[in-house]
Amino acid sequence: MAGKIKEGRPTVMTPEVLRKLEEAFAIGCSDVEACVYADIWSSTLYDYQKANPKFAERRDQLRERPVLKARQTVVKNLDAPEHAKWYLERKKKLEFGAKDEGLNLGSVTINILNYSSDGNHNPTQLFAKSLPASGPSGS
Repeated sequence: MAGKIKEGRPTVMTPEVLRKLEEAFAIGCSDVEACVYADIWSSTLYDYQKANPKFAERRDQLRERPVLKARQTVVKNLDAPEHAKWYLERKKKLEFGAKDEGLNLGSVTINILNYSSDGNHNPTQLFAKSLPASGPSGS
């Protein structure tokens, strides 16, 4: 018995299928989307990843490509004032984010109710107070 021939079903994870999966992951596709594109079952992908943990790492790296490209695009366009302002508003929110100018929404009424602990759930109003709205136009 010199050299047993391995019998069984041939793998569907061909170089073409792996290429398609990598293409899909490189544009940010989910596992399901990548499997649809490569025409395989999700369980096939998961079994392959379990047997080949490096492929799962590669998938995660490929999924970051669109984010990296978006970052590059944002940074390349920072010469435009509106893009620079947008970037700063998001990256340095405390310094450049929109400030709360206070909106006058009229008066606010606060009701505090006391529910009895005996289980009858009959609320009794302890107090109610109307508060004037504050802000630039309500002060």
